[in-house]
Amino acid sequence: MKLSCRILFAFSLLCCHIYLPAQQTGQQVLFSNGAFQPARNFDQPQARTATLQQAGFEKQYYLLVQFEQLPTPAMQERLLAAGVTLHSYLPGNAYLATVQQRFNFATAPKFNIVSIDAVPAFYKISADLLTQKRTEASADKNIAVSFYPGVAREIVIKQLQLAGALLVSTKYNTQQVIFINASPPVIKVIAEMPFISGLRNQSITDKLLNYNNVGAHGIGSLNRLNGRNLNGKGVTVGIGDNADIDTHIDFAGRLVNRSPWIPADHGTHVAGTAGGAGILNIKNRGMAPKVTLINQFFSNIITDAPVYVTDNNMVVTNNSYYTVEDGCPGNG
Repeated sequence: MKLSCRILFAFSLLCCHIYLPAQQTGQQVLFSNGAFQPARNFDQPQARTATLQQAGFEKQYYLLVQFEQLPTPAMQERLLAAGVTLHSYLPGNAYLATVQQRFNFATAPKFNIVSIDAVPAFYKISADLLTQKRTEASADKNIAVSFYPGVAREIVIKQLQLAGALLVSTKYNTQQVIFINASPPVIKVIAEMPFISGLRNQSITDKLLNYNNVGAHGIGSLNRLNGRNLNGKGVTVGIGDNADIDTHIDFAGRLVNRSPWIPADHGTHVAGTAGGAGILNIKNRGMAPKVTLINQFFSNIITDAPVYVTDNNMVVTNNSYYTVEDGCPGNG
């Protein structure tokens, strides 16, 4: 009997030993190139100091904040008032956040915060950029550097240049993104900057999408029967364009045609992008192949919208046109 009790007691201790670490570490936070395990040791002064030193820059901390459960809008307002601004969400009940020095970290549990971490540089660099060898031959491949909203663009540019990055001038002026070219050692230095949230390869060369659109936007998984099975069934979309598209088999049985105009390529193409069935060629299947289409001539889809909303339950319109003068007078 004593032996049985000892075995049972030893088994209980083993179970506790396995369970407690799992309880302390919690769920992982998912980045694009891997899962990060928060330490959940922020209540320890030494760990807190090390984290803040790693994540601090000019009186602010740039941190990964994980919650026991997702904060409600009211809780986010309380956090903002306390000095915590939440930015991008990451799977695992976590956000990238800017934290002011005035925030009292001892109050973190009151906000359902379970861990506060500096994001390791590895998780900021996209997987393809980690494995890519940057050479002179890749000088035309730009790197998009994303940074937290809480730091001025001019400061980021200065820090990137000090690290050895070459700024790339583009026609885009995207908020919180700067384009650079840099060697692997410089990329690593940049990723270690607290206010940098991510680095990735970014082509800015214009490319035709037509047949790649469904894949590029992840529509295939939404359409699949074993996926979301979202195909537009029961939804009505208005198409304002230049054509009578009633003659095309890809719209058979799903078209309410109100256009007085003759068939034309542009309107047919636009309608096909929205809701073509892909009957003649599966490559031409639209985003929502079972949607009901209301076809009307250009802006008449807007002026007649109240009728279509009432009679056909139209919920959205596509308007691939503009109503100004041609050329420079209209385009400015």
